[in-house]
Amino acid sequence: MLQTFSIIATSQKRTDKSNNHTGYKGFIKKGYYLLPQDWFSTAIEITTSHGYQLSPMFYTGLGTGAGVSYGYNRNLYVPIFANLRVTPLNKRHAPFGDIKTGVYPGFTNGLFLSTIAGYRLEMGKRGGFNTGFGYRIIAVR
Repeated sequence: MLQTFSIIATSQKRTDKSNNHTGYKGFIKKGYYLLPQDWFSTAIEITTSHGYQLSPMFYTGLGTGAGVSYGYNRNLYVPIFANLRVTPLNKRHAPFGDIKTGVYPGFTNGLFLSTIAGYRLEMGKRGGFNTGFGYRIIAVR
C-alpha cells in the first residue's frame, strides 16, 4: 500500500456556472508518492485520463501514464486504467473523490487501485487546480 500526495492539473472549457458541464473532459495529473514499505523510497508519476462528464457529479474515462520509483529498487511503470470521479457539489470550488483501477502491462505486469480525496479550485474559464491525498495499492508479479 502506498500513501500518495497528488497535484492534479486539469484542462476543460466552462460553459455554465461550474466546470462540471457534460461532454468531453481531460485530466493531466502529476503525483508524488511516499513508499512506506521501503525507508526513504519515493515515486513520481504523470498520468492522463480522457473521458466523458456524464453529469455535474460523475466523470468516467480511460487513461495511461508513466512513473518511476526511487529507493532500494528503481522501477519504471506504465499503467493503463479506468477512471471514475465523483464531485458531490456543483460549485466552482468543491471536494471530489477519484478512483482508478487498471493494470501495469509488460515489464512490471501487475494490477493497481488508486483512490484520491481532494478539493478542486476553478481557475478561469478553461481549467482548474486540484489537490488531494490518497492511497495506492499495487500488486506486481
